[in-house]
Order: sequence, then C-alpha cells, then structure tokens
Amino acid sequence: MPIREQISSWDVCRDRRLLNAVDGFEKAARTHGISLILDDDFRAFKRFNKCLDKLALTPNFDPDTSTLDSRHGFWMKGVDRMGRIVMTQAARQYDCNAISVAGLHETLRAFYTDPGDQAETGEVCRSRAPAAYAIAGNVCYHGELWLAPPYRGRGLTDPLPKLLMALVLLKWAPSYLFGMAQPGIVIKGVAQRYGYRNMQPGGMIWTVPSRGTLDEWILWNDLDQLYATVMQA
Repeated sequence: MPIREQISSWDVCRDRRLLNAVDGFEKAARTHGISLILDDDFRAFKRFNKCLDKLALTPNFDPDTSTLDSRHGFWMKGVDRMGRIVMTQAARQYDCNAISVAGLHETLRAFYTDPGDQAETGEVCRSRAPAAYAIAGNVCYHGELWLAPPYRGRGLTDPLPKLLMALVLLKWAPSYLFGMAQPGIVIKGVAQRYGYRNMQPGGMIWTVPSRGTLDEWILWNDLDQLYATVMQA
C-alpha cells in the first residue's frame, strides 16, 4: 500500500508539495525493491528489532520504558521482495515547551516515562552542545535508522531519512527535528546526506553503568530547514 494511503487517517494538513515529495522518496525505495510500511505498534517494533542485525531498541522507542501512542510516534520498516526487513527508522514527538532537549536528556525523560523507577542506579546523561540547550518547543526525535548491509552504499541514505522528515512535517510540523549520531557518522558526511544541516559534538553524553558511556553528536533542523531539505531533494 502506498504511503499516501497509509497516512490517509492522519489528522494532517494536506500539503500537496510534501505529499509529492513523499511519493518521490518512496519511489526511490521501490526502485531498489523495497516496500515501505508505517506502524505505531512499538511492541511489534521491539519484537522485530530483536531479530535484526542491529543494536537493541533505544529506550526512546521501547514501549516498556516510554509511553508511546499513534499521536506521538510512528516507525517505518522497509521490506524486500522476499519479505525480509532491510530498513528501519522511527520518530516521536516530545513536548519541550517547558524544557530544552538538554534538560530532557539530563532528567532522563528522553528515555523513560518514570526515570526514578526505570533508570539504572548511577545512570546519568549530560550535554555540552550549546544547541541542546536552545532546542525547545514542539520537538521531534529521529532514531533507529538502520539499513541492512546489502543495501548500504546504494544511495538510500539520501531519500529514506528525508522521507521520514517529510512525514514528520505532515504529522507534527515541529519547531525542530533532532537526532543523535556517533562521531564517525558525522565526520564521514553521512549525517549531511541524511539531510541534517546542523550538528554539534557532545549532544548526548549518556552513561549507563551496565553498558558504559555513549558520547554522540546532536543533529538538527528547524522547521524552515526541514521543509527546504525535503523540497530540495
């Protein structure tokens, strides 16, 4: 089913240019034999994720630690002609009207509905990126972007993230869309190919005693940059 039909029930502004962009990005995936499916069942996402050659689902999208529903989140899978999942990515909305993205992480509310009960003892998250303290308002997060090895290096890191950006615009029209990336992703220029126009190191320095420390860059686009990125693709 085309993505246009999959989002027919979304309460969104029907921006014709954005919908046309969605069609174009979806066509690029289909050219590689990938069919795209949207879902808001995050328990299914967690089950699928365990069977894929990728890291465990982050707490941001784990239904056992985060409260998610169709109003505030969705995920996407790409399926090849054999029915195998070869791509995932997801988005969720955060209400940051009274807190910055840095505050969201430092309180661990980015990851957990109830940090006091769900976080590990000694778990902390800090930010040294100035942008993380400025990004606020109606904010969306982009994560879980994964592509199976046979499909890497085939030009899909351009249309697939931008497809999600277009869908985020249609569903939420956020003040900002942000993501986190390992330094190598940024240094190699991959984050730019995703469509992000801004990036700073130290966006999330997250220490979980049982797993160690993750130090990632923050990537972001504001509303105007999101629209320009999608339209210029």
